[in-house]
Formats: sequence, C-alpha cells, structure tokens
Amino acid sequence: MVDQDVFSAEAVPGRTGMSGVSKVILGLGLGCGFLLLLACGGMFLIFYAVKNSVVQDPAAIREMSDEIVTIALPDELKPKMGMNMNFGFGGFSMVMYGSDDNKDSLAICQVAGASTKEARDQMRMQMEMSMSQQAKKEAITVESTDKHEVEIHGEPGHFNIIAGKTPAGEDVRQVEGDFLGAKGPAVLMFRGRGEKYDADTLRKMLDSMK
Repeated sequence: MVDQDVFSAEAVPGRTGMSGVSKVILGLGLGCGFLLLLACGGMFLIFYAVKNSVVQDPAAIREMSDEIVTIALPDELKPKMGMNMNFGFGGFSMVMYGSDDNKDSLAICQVAGASTKEARDQMRMQMEMSMSQQAKKEAITVESTDKHEVEIHGEPGHFNIIAGKTPAGEDVRQVEGDFLGAKGPAVLMFRGRGEKYDADTLRKMLDSMK
C-alpha cells in the first residue's frame, strides 16, 4: 500500500503537506484511474502496482506530466506528487501540481492501454459523479459552467470551467474534463481561488494542451 503520510494533511519533514483541496483531487484522480484499471486488468493488478509507485521529485513529476500531455501551467502551480503504475500492457499515471499554500491544486491522470471509447466514457462518468458529490458535500454553490473544447492528440478534449462560492462566500473555480492522452484516455481536474484564476486564465491553460 502507499505510505499513509502521502495522504496526510499534516506536513512531513522533507515533504509538503496537502490541503483538503489537494486530497479531494487526489481522491478523484485515484477513483477515475482505479475504475478503469478494474475494468481493464482486475483488482490484483492494482495492489501489485501501487507499492513504490509514488514519485515526489519535481523533475520526475514534470517528465511524467509531459508523457501524458504538454501543458503550460501558471508559475504558482508547482509539482507536488506523481504516481506511475505499469503493467506491461498499460498502466495508470497521475501527476499533481499545487500552490505553495496548497489552496490551488491540479491533477492530470491517464490510463495507458485503455483507448476504447467505453473506457473514456467510464472515466468521464466517474469524474463528473465525484465532482458533483464533492460539491454537495462542501455545500459549494455553482454559479456558472462554461464548456470549452480543445483538440489534443488529434481528438477533441471536453472541459467544464465552473465558477462557484463556498459557504463563507469565497470565489472558487473548478475545471473538469477528459481528453486523449499520449498513451490513453486521460482527465484533468483543477480547483483554485477565483481571484487568482478567472475563466480567461483557465481557458488559456487548457488551450496550451497538445
């Protein structure tokens, strides 16, 4: 199993602690990836591959990210964690970026070797369901949803840019979407502060994907 401190919100010496936002995105990413891995290879492969799959070196995380999709990220979003599980015929990879204060987080996940439309539809359904459940749990009021399409690796990627407010009245922005990664279906999930990430900034980030 993955070390427990990877999922802890408490800072660990030599490591950066994750906020609630980061843990939410991590959980959503793992949920999407594990759903497809169960469909593609069986549960035993997951337990076999999780051990020693976590990467925390910034350069290695950026390299893993480029192996999924090229994307121009704001300077505030820095590499936080990566996970790479290989099975020979395919695998699951995920990278996470975040701000220094952990209030803004982004995750990109890919399931290599699962290129069927059914697999991509499963990933989209899992992501949308998880994001909806989390919004209800945190009582986030969704104010608007802007659909945005980007051509990535020769196929359209579909994204939703969501504006909302927390119960305390803070502006939040979320991005959720699926696309074709370099080696298989992939998803991108982002959550951050509205005052730092308006719709134009997020569209520019999405448009850089290739």
